[in-house]
Amino acid sequence: MNDGPPPELLNSDPKGYAWQVWHDRTPKLVAKIKDVNSYGPKECDALDALLAEIFSGVMEPLGAHAHDREVWAGWGADHQARARTGHYRRQAVHET
Repeated sequence: MNDGPPPELLNSDPKGYAWQVWHDRTPKLVAKIKDVNSYGPKECDALDALLAEIFSGVMEPLGAHAHDREVWAGWGADHQARARTGHYRRQAVHET
């Protein structure tokens, strides 16, 4: 019996379930969302930006208008490193 937490589910393995969901299923889901809704250019651009973040590995911080920006920044602090460009880059967390 293992009393510790389960291993983290990372999306860094292209053969793994999490990677496939993030890289294969998520873009299809976003495309379906755009197809079945009458979103305007602003919403479509935001969804396209989300897909760009998925594939580039760079997570942009929430916009200044987001009421919970500081909360999200705090939650991600252990998993993100701020680059000189002001972007957040996803980093795999490895067990020690």
